[in-house]
Amino acid sequence: CDLIQPSSLHTLNNRREDGRRIGRLRVLELLGQGTFAQVFGVECVETGERFALKVVKNKQAYARQATIEIDVFRALANCKKRLIELEAYFVYANHLCLLFEWLGPNLYEVLKQRQFRGLPLEIVRCLLKQALEGLQELGNE
Repeated sequence: CDLIQPSSLHTLNNRREDGRRIGRLRVLELLGQGTFAQVFGVECVETGERFALKVVKNKQAYARQATIEIDVFRALANCKKRLIELEAYFVYANHLCLLFEWLGPNLYEVLKQRQFRGLPLEIVRCLLKQALEGLQELGNE
């Protein structure tokens, strides 16, 4: 397992009332990859807390786009409704890294586990409701 020691960690989550801090991160698994980045499941060595770590590929255009993403999360930090939480960001080995709260498997992985058969209607309704509430909250900000 690779260990990541973030330097110049910038935290955004003011909801950490328990005072836990983010320290060294242990890479557990690759969760997904795309054109701009790879996402890893990681855990904080000191606390055991799990996170999703988005590691942006080392290209200027991708890093610029990721900084816009960080700005959006900063603007949403005081939303009344809970959206996905960007806990922190930092640079590691010349890659911009965004540390998100752990939410579980992504939709693609769920579909893959189901051998790409559709989801039950009740689950689709729940996912759509969450997406629409998130969009409504974004529109209010």
